[in-house]
Amino acid sequence: MKIITAVIDALQFNETQLNNFYQLAKTVDGEVTIALLEHTVAEMYPLAAANPEVFANTFEALDLPSKAELEQRVQQGLKKLKDLCLINHIKMELHEETGLPVASLLKETRFSDLLLINRDASFSTLLRATEPSLLPDVLAGAECPVVVLPEVLSPVREVIFTFNGSYSSMYAIREFTQLMSCYHSLPVTVLYVKEKQQPLPFEKQLKEYLDHYYGQVSFVVMEGEPATVLSGYAAQHPQAIVTLGAYGRSNTSRFFHHSDANRLAYQSGLPLFITHA
Repeated sequence: MKIITAVIDALQFNETQLNNFYQLAKTVDGEVTIALLEHTVAEMYPLAAANPEVFANTFEALDLPSKAELEQRVQQGLKKLKDLCLINHIKMELHEETGLPVASLLKETRFSDLLLINRDASFSTLLRATEPSLLPDVLAGAECPVVVLPEVLSPVREVIFTFNGSYSSMYAIREFTQLMSCYHSLPVTVLYVKEKQQPLPFEKQLKEYLDHYYGQVSFVVMEGEPATVLSGYAAQHPQAIVTLGAYGRSNTSRFFHHSDANRLAYQSGLPLFITHA
């Protein structure tokens, strides 16, 4: 059974999000530990309120509740979470963290097989942004594979592997294959976007590897800018899960830049399986 960490904002979550985490964890045969983000925001509040000039470049003008009010809201959120788990017969271990939220969360990923996070995850009290900054931070620093979930999770009916011949893209495919054996019966598409008119690299070896695990494998070769091509392709496959490799790393063979992955997470509506290598 796999060890799975799910990120929950104690001040902003709903029953659908909780069920998405639970259903995916059950599908991949995992036990879930919930990492709460907002338990530490109350400790950050006095610093932000006392030093608004320090946060001026990051946060908009501070309009925050009192520390006592914030802590009360956190406790109410925690009670709601426990009640929902009880009502829906969801078995989850709750892990209350201390320390800075991102640092604590990244520490948890070192001892997890998989991290689940909603694409809209943010520090709901301190951050005011149209594109929450928590997701890029977590994806760039996570030490285990991450599944980014959309607000509405459709049943997964197919798998899209992005591949450019690099170690990082193959690492993502291999990690997905080992962790997500529940999807071995689904049709698989390997998407390759031509780079400098080069043919699909390692096609024979990749096909042999995938044929060992999957019964239906096809290859799609396209031309264009990788993120744009994938976004268009993903729009035609609304019940797919997509793999991306080497998020945020500096290697030149990276298939997608981290900003492309961020945009895909927010726009595609598909679950994304993201790894580092």
